[in-house]
Amino acid sequence: MAKSPRRGIPKKLRRLTRKEAAHVGVTYSSKRRVSANIKQVTKRTLLYTDREVAQAHIRQIARTSGQKFKTKETYTRSRREVVKTTETGKKIIHYNNLNKSQLIKLVKKYPDRRVYLVVHSERNADYGPGPRWSSLGMTDASTLLSETGFPKYLRAFNISSEPDRYALVVLPS
Repeated sequence: MAKSPRRGIPKKLRRLTRKEAAHVGVTYSSKRRVSANIKQVTKRTLLYTDREVAQAHIRQIARTSGQKFKTKETYTRSRREVVKTTETGKKIIHYNNLNKSQLIKLVKKYPDRRVYLVVHSERNADYGPGPRWSSLGMTDASTLLSETGFPKYLRAFNISSEPDRYALVVLPS
């Protein structure tokens, strides 16, 4: 008989101890998780695998950001670096679905390069309601690193709210 689907995964989990894993009949190395509130583990206690925990985390991200990830593979694939080579042999690097901290790390990695920044956010009323992807044009990566440069850059393109996702295209030097 197939397992019935679970309602949700608790926010706080802990890993089974060696003794609890042996009692339930799973290996300790399987890294099963259980709700942190449970004091005594029995054979009927719900156990969670690493994959189930990752899927729940990805569903939470998708729910809050409006993205449509179904599996952890599609989530990981959406964040992968894509390298394209021009006719002259230079490389253009694309990064998608970044949060702000990931964007800052990448900009610090390429401070002397020209970049295209693409943001997902609300724009002013002229563009209609709802968030959308907007390409903001080419700039130096160092402009995005300065305290005042980044907000000023967003305002110049009528971005009225803090973007929730970013994409970055790093141009060849």
